[in-house]
Amino acid sequence: MHSNSVPADVRWAIVKWPDDAPRGAVAAFCAEHGISRQVFAKIRKRARDEGQMPRPPRSPGPRGRARPGPTEQ
Repeated sequence: MHSNSVPADVRWAIVKWPDDAPRGAVAAFCAEHGISRQVFAKIRKRARDEGQMPRPPRSPGPRGRARPGPTEQ
């Protein structure tokens, strides 16, 4: 599962994840919810960096060049 398709309730559980969770708990959580540990870590890091509920990844921006508008005469 890609990080932008993780449901909000799973994201919230990751944000609230305890620092002292037992060994193997992250792997079990990820397997249960069908996400990779890398996605888990990415969501957790973004929440720590931004200090809030992480949103899906930001769009990289428009693809290609903008179409030229009508020319002024």
